[in-house]
Amino acid sequence: MRTLILFCIIVFCVLFVALSFRILTLMNEARFHGEHIFFVTIESSNQREIAAIDTLGKKVTVISVKPQVASNDLKTFLGVFSEGSIKTSSESYSVDRVLSNLLFKKGNISSNLSLYDEFIIWRLSRGMGEDGIKKVEIVKESSEDEIDRELQEVLVDKVISDENKTIGIINSSGVPGQGRRLERAFENVGGNVISVENGESLQKMSSISYYGEKTKTVERLEKIIGTISTKRERQDLSDIIVTLGTDTKESVLF
Repeated sequence: MRTLILFCIIVFCVLFVALSFRILTLMNEARFHGEHIFFVTIESSNQREIAAIDTLGKKVTVISVKPQVASNDLKTFLGVFSEGSIKTSSESYSVDRVLSNLLFKKGNISSNLSLYDEFIIWRLSRGMGEDGIKKVEIVKESSEDEIDRELQEVLVDKVISDENKTIGIINSSGVPGQGRRLERAFENVGGNVISVENGESLQKMSSISYYGEKTKTVERLEKIIGTISTKRERQDLSDIIVTLGTDTKESVLF
């Protein structure tokens, strides 16, 4: 009897450790950062939009362009991030149903998000309905300034806006306009980018450095750029310096 009890305890401990490791793995694979607005592209055969999911504000802002632009150009045209994609085979769809059915893949829905990401989105969408969704339609002929002014009114990342850390961007990727794309996407959620310049030479790996305490803004940039930040000992013109390397040439986020 004692042997059986001991065996059951060992099995339980092994299962508990395995389950804990699996949960940690899913969280590490996740792109969703619950304190910040999370951007995901929603696409069907004849419709494509970007949904800005705000868990703190418990709302979703859906941005579309009329007439439509190509899926690969949508985030660049709007000046926003796209951190994942959701596809549905339905020719027409409602965003609230797509989000609420995402976790269980109802209605021929697929995504490149992690299970943890899908769970967070599903939890937010439960009971939200159309009332929790704000729709913004951008006219294709709009200028960048017009688009940015309209989006900055509805896409405020409260954490980044409140921290108000100054950001300098150095484009050493070899891709013209890469720094400007990051600038637009970050400013459109309330970021304070004060300079964008080209690097003197190409840099293979991107980097982020900051002065003072590590902030949520730094952590957000780490997620977007896909690198670990380092602390500077001396103050510079900006609190945070982002150097874009050639590893961001194929960036799908901005």
